[in-house]
Amino acid sequence: AMSRSKRHHATASSMGLTSYFTFDDAAGFFAQPLDVVVFAVSIVSFESTIARLREPLAASTSAPLPVDVPSVKEHPQTPLLAQAPAHMSILCTHPMFGPESGRFGWQDLPLVYDRVRLFDEHTDVCERFLSVFEQAGCKMVDMPCSKHDE
Repeated sequence: AMSRSKRHHATASSMGLTSYFTFDDAAGFFAQPLDVVVFAVSIVSFESTIARLREPLAASTSAPLPVDVPSVKEHPQTPLLAQAPAHMSILCTHPMFGPESGRFGWQDLPLVYDRVRLFDEHTDVCERFLSVFEQAGCKMVDMPCSKHDE
């Protein structure tokens, strides 16, 4: 986990996660085997975050699946396609719920997703990631990013 908020570091620690304050601190993070990297950042900082992490992502030996979660889809899809190494799959998602609407569970709450670029070797990781939401009862909506934004 990476966050500028000390509160989020405490939460990450309580979950057994390592957390980082800066991009430089997180550089070693990509040296370990990773299945998925979730980019839960604001739309305003999404493109710069992807650009800052392009080299560490490219250097990663495990080629993790990048997943975005912002509420609009084409805006994050564009920098992911431009910045993520060509051998990486890309999954764009929008959990259409938050801490308030999902506080009692995710049953019947929609998760919109688009397998923007999916290579055979990443299919299992992608499906395992999506299954977390499916098993929690989400309504799974497979939809292209452009249609979602309409």
